[in-house]
Amino acid sequence: MGQFIDDPSGNLPSSMDDIYQIVLNVMFFVGLAVTLIGVIYAGIQFITSKGDPKATDKAKSALTYSVLGIVLAIGALSVKMLVLNLLGVDDPELVGPLPGI
Repeated sequence: MGQFIDDPSGNLPSSMDDIYQIVLNVMFFVGLAVTLIGVIYAGIQFITSKGDPKATDKAKSALTYSVLGIVLAIGALSVKMLVLNLLGVDDPELVGPLPGI
Protein backbone atom coordinates (compact mmCIF):
# COMPACT_ATOMS: atom_id res chain seq x y z
CA MET A 1 0.00 0.00 0.00
CA GLY A 2 1.26 3.39 -0.85
CA GLN A 3 1.80 6.59 1.02
CA PHE A 4 -1.36 8.46 1.93
CA ILE A 5 -0.09 10.97 4.49
CA ASP A 6 2.50 13.58 3.54
CA ASP A 7 4.45 14.16 6.76
CA PRO A 8 7.93 15.63 6.32
CA SER A 9 8.85 14.94 9.96
CA GLY A 10 8.22 11.20 9.57
CA ASN A 11 6.36 10.97 12.89
CA LEU A 12 2.97 9.99 11.50
CA PRO A 13 2.07 6.54 10.18
CA SER A 14 2.66 6.51 6.46
CA SER A 15 0.57 3.54 5.32
CA MET A 16 -2.45 1.47 6.21
CA ASP A 17 -0.06 -1.26 7.39
CA ASP A 18 1.32 1.10 10.03
CA ILE A 19 -2.17 2.10 11.17
CA TYR A 20 -3.30 -1.53 11.41
CA GLN A 21 -0.21 -2.38 13.42
CA ILE A 22 -0.76 0.51 15.84
CA VAL A 23 -4.45 -0.28 16.34
CA LEU A 24 -3.81 -3.97 16.91
CA ASN A 25 -0.92 -3.30 19.30
CA VAL A 26 -3.09 -0.95 21.36
CA MET A 27 -5.92 -3.49 21.44
CA PHE A 28 -3.51 -6.23 22.55
CA PHE A 29 -1.98 -4.20 25.37
CA VAL A 30 -5.36 -2.94 26.59
CA GLY A 31 -6.60 -6.53 26.66
CA LEU A 32 -3.60 -7.66 28.67
CA ALA A 33 -3.96 -4.74 31.07
CA VAL A 34 -7.62 -5.53 31.68
CA THR A 35 -6.88 -9.20 32.32
CA LEU A 36 -4.04 -8.31 34.70
CA ILE A 37 -6.40 -6.07 36.63
CA GLY A 38 -8.89 -8.96 36.69
CA VAL A 39 -6.30 -11.35 38.13
CA ILE A 40 -5.38 -8.83 40.83
CA TYR A 41 -9.06 -8.28 41.61
CA ALA A 42 -9.64 -12.04 41.90
CA GLY A 43 -6.64 -12.33 44.23
CA ILE A 44 -7.97 -9.60 46.46
CA GLN A 45 -11.35 -11.34 46.52
CA PHE A 46 -9.70 -14.61 47.57
CA ILE A 47 -7.81 -12.89 50.35
CA THR A 48 -10.86 -11.05 51.67
CA SER A 49 -13.23 -14.02 51.37
CA LYS A 50 -11.95 -15.49 54.67
CA GLY A 51 -13.31 -18.93 53.85
CA ASP A 52 -16.82 -17.76 52.91
CA PRO A 53 -17.90 -20.23 50.17
CA LYS A 54 -19.99 -17.64 48.32
CA ALA A 55 -17.15 -15.11 48.21
CA THR A 56 -14.64 -17.81 47.26
CA ASP A 57 -16.85 -18.92 44.37
CA LYS A 58 -17.10 -15.31 43.21
CA ALA A 59 -13.30 -15.01 43.31
CA LYS A 60 -12.90 -18.28 41.37
CA SER A 61 -15.31 -16.97 38.76
CA ALA A 62 -13.35 -13.71 38.44
CA LEU A 63 -10.11 -15.66 38.06
CA THR A 64 -11.67 -17.92 35.42
CA TYR A 65 -12.80 -14.92 33.38
CA SER A 66 -9.38 -13.31 33.74
CA VAL A 67 -7.64 -16.43 32.43
CA LEU A 68 -10.16 -16.51 29.58
CA GLY A 69 -9.23 -12.89 28.86
CA ILE A 70 -5.54 -13.80 28.67
CA VAL A 71 -6.37 -16.59 26.23
CA LEU A 72 -8.41 -14.16 24.12
CA ALA A 73 -5.58 -11.59 24.16
CA ILE A 74 -3.16 -14.23 22.91
CA GLY A 75 -5.74 -15.17 20.29
CA ALA A 76 -5.94 -11.52 19.24
CA LEU A 77 -2.18 -11.48 18.85
CA SER A 78 -2.46 -14.52 16.60
CA VAL A 79 -5.12 -12.79 14.52
CA LYS A 80 -2.85 -9.74 14.30
CA MET A 81 -0.04 -11.85 12.91
CA LEU A 82 -2.41 -13.49 10.43
CA VAL A 83 -3.78 -10.14 9.23
CA LEU A 84 -0.33 -8.60 8.87
CA ASN A 85 0.90 -11.63 6.94
CA LEU A 86 -2.16 -11.53 4.67
CA LEU A 87 -1.58 -7.82 4.04
CA GLY A 88 1.97 -8.63 3.01
CA VAL A 89 3.81 -6.77 5.77
CA ASP A 90 7.43 -7.79 5.32
CA ASP A 91 8.59 -7.80 8.94
CA PRO A 92 5.76 -8.06 11.46
CA GLU A 93 7.26 -8.38 14.92
CA LEU A 94 5.50 -10.30 17.67
CA VAL A 95 4.47 -7.01 19.27
CA GLY A 96 6.10 -4.44 17.04
CA PRO A 97 7.07 -0.92 18.06
CA LEU A 98 4.88 1.94 17.00
CA PRO A 99 5.99 2.88 13.47
CA GLY A 100 7.63 6.26 12.99
CA ILE A 101 7.90 7.13 16.67
